[in-house]
Amino acid sequence: MTSPFLRSLIVTGLVLLAGCDNKPTVFPVTGSVKFADGSPLAGGTIEFRNVTDDIAKQVNAHAEIGPDGKFKLEALVGEHEVVVFAPPSPEVGNLNSEPKPSPLQRKFMDYKTSGLRFEVLPNNQNTYDIPVGTRVPGSY
Repeated sequence: MTSPFLRSLIVTGLVLLAGCDNKPTVFPVTGSVKFADGSPLAGGTIEFRNVTDDIAKQVNAHAEIGPDGKFKLEALVGEHEVVVFAPPSPEVGNLNSEPKPSPLQRKFMDYKTSGLRFEVLPNNQNTYDIPVGTRVPGSY
């Protein structure tokens, strides 16, 4: 016969162990962010958000975009909306010059207007080229 304390300790341990498996399964997503002319977006951030009617189940996955336009993140299986943000203008810290405009069209920075949707599959074959239209004239 076990003591009430020992029984309580065993039950608590089992509950904690059961809770460890609640982490959602994610899969790797890789790719590159490119302008219409094929040149990469050098730097910035990309974000995938799973499409669901239950806002409590929305999960965002984000990654830095490298100087070569490439990114790598992990996301839930299913359809995702995607947004892209350019890096800050190099002139932002310089008080003597005006910041240049972002090279990205503003529409790619909002889930409602980006038009970017991709399916994440339960495998390691999720590689996408993310098209971000033409470079904004006069940008960095």
